[in-house]
This record gives sequence, C-alpha cells and structure tokens, in this order.
Amino acid sequence: MQDTQKTGGDMATIKSWSGSSPHAREVAALDELRKGLPSNWFGYANVFVKDPRSDTGYEVDLILISDDRILMIDVKDWVGKISYNRGQWCQEVADRKQRTMGRDPVLKLIDAGNALITSMRSAGINPVPFVMKAVVFARSTTDFSEVAEIHK
Repeated sequence: MQDTQKTGGDMATIKSWSGSSPHAREVAALDELRKGLPSNWFGYANVFVKDPRSDTGYEVDLILISDDRILMIDVKDWVGKISYNRGQWCQEVADRKQRTMGRDPVLKLIDAGNALITSMRSAGINPVPFVMKAVVFARSTTDFSEVAEIHK
C-alpha cells in the first residue's frame, strides 16, 4: 500500500508513518477500511508507539484520527479456529495443528493506548481524546467460537 490520498471519493486518508509499507497481508484490509471510513478521518499505518515510562514500545498497524477520538487498530489476517490460552491467541489451521500466534493483541493495544495517552498528557494535550482499540480480522471465515467474550 502506498500513501493513499483522497482520490475524489468519500474516502479516508491513510499514510504510512514509518516510511515502510504495511505487511502484504494487511494491505487489502487497510484499503477496505480506508474506503469505508468518512473522508474527514485520516490515519497512519505502521506506527511505533514508544512507551514513555520504559524502553519498550508497540507496533500498531493503524492509528485513525476522527472528529472526537483516536482509534488504534491491529489488523490480523488469520484463518481457522482461534482460541485463547494464558494470555496468548492460538490458531488451529486445516492440518489440525495448533500454533501460538503470540501475545493477546487486545492486551497489546491496551498497553499501546496507555502509552499514547501518557505521551499526549506529557506533551500538554488537554483534554486527551478518547482512545479506542480494536483488532480487525481481514477474513470473515475466522472462527472465534472457542474464545470467551471477555477476550474478544
């Protein structure tokens, strides 16, 4: 995905923050989001949010700015059955082997959101806008039946 400017329609603008393109598997999902969002929204893909309280940070696939909030989005292109086990999401694919997909992306976004809020407060931004977090799955065939509601 290249930096996308409005091209005459009612589409949001999404640019790459880091200068590098999003992962190939995320491009289609980001383009669909861009087309479906209001034209006055803008966003940045591939943002690294530094945690000012530590030496860590978080990669966020998409940060959108709307009229009244900031949305932090993690895009997943997973297929198969998804389950949750001890703070990690797992994926069961067609060959029935389960693999751990890493740390819970919801928890990652909560931490990234807290880091962003802390940074905005430190920069004197007042009031700090509401920061929403969401994990967006690019494929509608992903099965979440084994994930408890609290982890969705």
